Amino acid sequence: MIPFSDATTHYQSKPAVTIALISINTVIFALQILFGGIGMIFGESGIESSQIFHRWGFIPAEISTGQTRTYITIITGYGISQGQIVPMTTPLDVATPISDWLTLLSSMFMHSSGLHFAGNMLYLWVFGDNVEHRLGPVKYTMFYLICGFVAALCHWFFFQSSVVPLIGASGAISGVLGAYFLLYPYNRVKVLFMFVFITALELQAMYVLGFYLLLQLYQLLGTVGVSNQTSVALWAHIGGFAAGLTIIAVYKKLCGQPVWPRRFY
Repeated sequence: MIPFSDATTHYQSKPAVTIALISINTVIFALQILFGGIGMIFGESGIESSQIFHRWGFIPAEISTGQTRTYITIITGYGISQGQIVPMTTPLDVATPISDWLTLLSSMFMHSSGLHFAGNMLYLWVFGDNVEHRLGPVKYTMFYLICGFVAALCHWFFFQSSVVPLIGASGAISGVLGAYFLLYPYNRVKVLFMFVFITALELQAMYVLGFYLLLQLYQLLGTVGVSNQTSVALWAHIGGFAAGLTIIAVYKKLCGQPVWPRRFY
């Protein structure tokens, strides 16, 4: 189920922050392709892309130990040694040029493939504008970043010794989805439903976003966390969504609003 549009709401101002976030992500993904190779679009992992991920991605073990790795060894092929097939390795300089803690931020604007990038930006475009208009640009920016940080730290909590880089805007965007769930549960969302045939449906947001959360939990039953740098970091998604729900619930209580909005007919 892929959302591609929500209920049309006419605002006086454009969602400047959402547009800026999409623009920044686009520029950074273009730079990834420029320095990591065209294979980055298709999720192909090479020497250059591995260096980029390890330098700028969030690596839980580096936070846990307080030690930044400067070199890693990756398998780049196979050869024959003493009549046996053995892996050929290449050392990579992966020293992070910024503080390990700052990779919490840099990792939020990186993506492992064109599909990863496009999916995240689609979700941000569909759901981000309404949340931005409700919170305002400053609060929305802070909200987005906090959800991204919480998502990454949630992933770290469950995988403290992992040396696999965590990258992607998914955690922060999951926070936006959590916010939308409480702010606009009755909004109509247009989705592409793919089962035998591709069908366009219009469903209430609470069902679309509820399905998204249940899907993350279902996947978690079979696959806990990530197994490689292009896998889905499920705990980051769940942590981001929970952060979005919590922040908006507190925000609405402070504003004297019911956490779950009443429906007006």
